[in-house]
Parts: sequence; structure tokens; C-alpha cells
Amino acid sequence: MTAEDSDLASLSARDIASAVRARSLRAVDVVTSALERIRRVDPELCAFAEV
Repeated sequence: MTAEDSDLASLSARDIASAVRARSLRAVDVVTSALERIRRVDPELCAFAEV
């Protein structure tokens, strides 16, 4: 499993947790992916005041 945004965005939290427990995905990759997605889409959405 890769940590690409599109892959992670399509997974449920349960699936991500299972992948982290199975060590096929690292927690740091999950967080990095989420932060990168926020950086990319937030200028349009204005959903976050500060990250």
C-alpha cells in the first residue's frame, strides 16, 4: 500500500488503522498525506483557520 493522497482519501479510518497495524503503511505517511491534502485544497475550501 502506498501513502498517496488518492489512496488514503478513499480508505476508511478502520482500513488505515489496519494497514498501520500490519505495517504496510506508516502513521507518519498518513499524517503527511493528510497535511498535504489540506495544504492543497484548503485555499479553495477555507475549512481550516490554522494547521
